[in-house]
Amino acid sequence: ELTSLDLKSCYQLTGDIPPDIFVLVLEGKAHFDKRGTVTMPSADAMARASPDIINRLQAIKEVNFSGMSNLAGDIQVLAGMNLKELNLATDPNYGSKLTGDIEV
Repeated sequence: ELTSLDLKSCYQLTGDIPPDIFVLVLEGKAHFDKRGTVTMPSADAMARASPDIINRLQAIKEVNFSGMSNLAGDIQVLAGMNLKELNLATDPNYGSKLTGDIEV
């Protein structure tokens, strides 16, 4: 089981984030800021994740994407989580690549 991810020198990293890595991002144990565009997994991909990943996802209460202007995808993937706080603020110089709408 992967418990953290250090990609500090992977400046050109791009692509889709698999569910297990996305949970690490949400837990603050993996960082993709200042990288190429990385895309959140779809809600369907998250629904197919292992029970352990789903349990970890449900345990997350706060999500902070501030400063992650390179993050793309539909925030619908966060729907159904037990979130108390969600920060989607991005750098206005770069705009946002996030789409969708959810209630938290």
